[in-house]
Amino acid sequence: MASEEYRKQSELMWLQASPLVSFLRDAASQIRREDGWTYLARAGDLANRDLAEEVENLKERYGFKTLKKLLVGSGMFDVFDEPLPDGQFRTLYKNKE
Repeated sequence: MASEEYRKQSELMWLQASPLVSFLRDAASQIRREDGWTYLARAGDLANRDLAEEVENLKERYGFKTLKKLLVGSGMFDVFDEPLPDGQFRTLYKNKE
């Protein structure tokens, strides 16, 4: 229980059960495109509305600077940067199966 691996696994389990990750999982199920991907910007807007304090304190509570890094860090999502015609990209995500 005092090992580094145990600490990491405990933190990961806490992260995966957190309100914000749960919210993002639900959003991915409810507002996805026909191909199964969800716009992170749209889910982020909803999270800002419904869990403003969680998002505002993202770095302090979860240790991640962005929602995208939170998604990757949780290990529960596939994340994809979709290129746009103007050279920009938009981030999409979906629940891992």
